[in-house]
Amino acid sequence: MNLLSFNIRGGGSFSKRKRVSFLIQSNNIDVCFVQETKLSDFNDVIAGSFWGNKEVDWTESHSKGASGGMVILWRQGCFMVNYSFTGRGYVGINVTWKGLVYNMVNVYASCNRLERQLLWDSLISIKARSLNEEWVVVGDFNEVLCKEERIGVDRIRDWRGMEEFKSFVEVMELIDINCVGGKFTWYKDNGKAMSRLDRFLLSNKLIEVWEVVDQRIEKRDISDHTPIRLNVGKIDWGPKPFCFNNSWLKHEDFKAFMAKEWLCLEIRGRGDFVLIEKLKKLKDRLRVWNREVFGWIDLRVEEDTEKINTIDKVLV
Repeated sequence: MNLLSFNIRGGGSFSKRKRVSFLIQSNNIDVCFVQETKLSDFNDVIAGSFWGNKEVDWTESHSKGASGGMVILWRQGCFMVNYSFTGRGYVGINVTWKGLVYNMVNVYASCNRLERQLLWDSLISIKARSLNEEWVVVGDFNEVLCKEERIGVDRIRDWRGMEEFKSFVEVMELIDINCVGGKFTWYKDNGKAMSRLDRFLLSNKLIEVWEVVDQRIEKRDISDHTPIRLNVGKIDWGPKPFCFNNSWLKHEDFKAFMAKEWLCLEIRGRGDFVLIEKLKKLKDRLRVWNREVFGWIDLRVEEDTEKINTIDKVLV
């Protein structure tokens, strides 16, 4: 299963949600963890705009005013959800897949060390009551595991926060798996400070069963945080659904294109067979049309993203 995590610093903008949707669809993401939605009213429409289609389920912890807010989104039918749970600084789901039970937790930790410790203690308490269950704890932890994960910070940070975070990881029996693609996940707006605040922490058995490859720090674009992605091996979670983009309906040539392509499709047989086969072929032609008409938008975003990350590398 492929997982994505992203602190987007506000999900009210359609352009930000579209960017998350692009990352989800282009990387075949099965579960997405979003921090700092800054949305007090999350609903199915917003969830669909994040995901890119309506084939999504979700659970969230809404923001307090204009700060915070977390959501977990997952592809429908991915697994059986037993229940969701939430606390200060996290939201999680307990799921079952092929006889194993997993806890998937989305974290947005406070900048305050004492509040972070309360978050660590809360999750440790849940784990103590959840025997023989695997864990995925992911998000913005607002802390590092070693001093090399932070550079350019002007003030002296409290080393106790780092030690408490390390202790939390050890008590939870979690592993910070191999990280590729970059060193840092957060950049100060002036480029003079950066840290690795975001990560995936996994239980050992989960790493083995899922055949986890690595966690990848993606390129920075719409936020001062980078997306991070978990790459997993051979698990087959079922076919990926066809994604209908609502923006197609706004294109002036869309209806004419659909009518023309439908008439050009020649399939012989019973009525129900013809309908199914024509829809299959129409999906393929829609994918081509989408690349030709809308593809340049994502290309421009990728080009701008590359420029930002080239500057980041120079600053490092």
